[in-house]
Amino acid sequence: MRPRTSVLPETPAMAKQWEIAKRRYLRAGLCHKCAAQAAWAHQPGTGGFKLLQPPCDDCFEIVQLLPRPTSNPVWRQVVRKRL
Repeated sequence: MRPRTSVLPETPAMAKQWEIAKRRYLRAGLCHKCAAQAAWAHQPGTGGFKLLQPPCDDCFEIVQLLPRPTSNPVWRQVVRKRL
């Protein structure tokens, strides 16, 4: 059995925020797998970027060009815009 990464179930609001974050990473040029992984890092209770696998070879250079550093040296993040 896989260990759970969060003790609380995902709420509809959290799912919406994940979709928004994933779209930001897709627009930045990441593949669906890497965009989903980066969006997951933004969710509360997930451990952030520290627990992510490295981006795939195709996305690695794109990730290095993203504007904000993270706690994981192989990941950078997009800037979140507040509306």
